Amino acid sequence: MKVFISQSLPRSLSLATTLESFIRKVVPGTEPWVSESGIDKGARFMSEIRDNLSQAMGGIVCLTRENLNECWLLYEAGALSTKVTDRVWTFLLDVDHAEVDPPLSEFLHTKAEKADVLKMVRSIHKSVVAAGEKTSTEPDLENYFDAFWPSELEPKIAELRAQNPIPRPQPEPLTEILGLVRQIGDRAARSSWRQDKTLAMLHQVYRVTVGGPSPSLEELKEMQRQQAALDALRAVNPIAPPERQD
Repeated sequence: MKVFISQSLPRSLSLATTLESFIRKVVPGTEPWVSESGIDKGARFMSEIRDNLSQAMGGIVCLTRENLNECWLLYEAGALSTKVTDRVWTFLLDVDHAEVDPPLSEFLHTKAEKADVLKMVRSIHKSVVAAGEKTSTEPDLENYFDAFWPSELEPKIAELRAQNPIPRPQPEPLTEILGLVRQIGDRAARSSWRQDKTLAMLHQVYRVTVGGPSPSLEELKEMQRQQAALDALRAVNPIAPPERQD
């Protein structure tokens, strides 16, 4: 099963090439693909990208603080998300969930932490099984993960975090709350009482954190509705393939 690994800019590329090796060793039956190593000299770049996007059953999008607004990632993630399998694993190196804008915010993100990465690996393994590919048992999968995490992926994550060229901004409580509101907005099908309970909790968190007047529950709900409308407008706006800038 081909797994397309999307990247843009140096730290994201370094993470992608490490993930390429890591996923191949941990999840038998996968064929991770990164453009840096997957495209031969003399080949047509865009043709190779399109072919491998069409062959992939899913993909990993490597997000770092400096590439969040790279249109190239949106193009590749958009192509991957139109598939029947619809498996896009967004991998956050030094980015918080609330900092990821639509359409990438629609996916359930993976933090660069051992427990969360293991969940992503299990999800990839399930996709391999569903595709009918020969792979390992789940106990063997976890053994492979435990063997290669400390020797390959964990040190690379630590190295790349230390290279972060962009300082992390001080979080603003309202920004964090809006991020959570955006997340629960995608769960509108759930019971309204559960949604109201979550909004009430966010309302209280803001009041305690800021120490001043907070938006009312109705204002929070309106923010949620406005965000849903904005996301819907962005979803119908086609994204053309941008120029690659690595």
